Amino acid sequence: MTNIVLLVGNLGADPELRSTNGGTEIAVFNLGTSRPKRDSEGKTYKDESGFTAKDTEWHRITCFNGLGRVIAQHASKGMLVSVKGRIHY
Repeated sequence: MTNIVLLVGNLGADPELRSTNGGTEIAVFNLGTSRPKRDSEGKTYKDESGFTAKDTEWHRITCFNGLGRVIAQHASKGMLVSVKGRIHY
């Protein structure tokens, strides 16, 4: 079995970089993914101003060592990013 996920969304805040006592660098950030909100008939729901309403789900992402450093240096709040990895609960 494989456990692969691809998420594309926007960063909710700047990534936070920290280090463990053993020297491992860890970057964590929240990624918001959105899809159009649907009514009971499956049609796209529009709000009062005529814009398509969205349902947003938030994902907590963790990156280690070199990748964590790169994310912390180059990514910022609101940036559109794609993440490929595995789901771990």
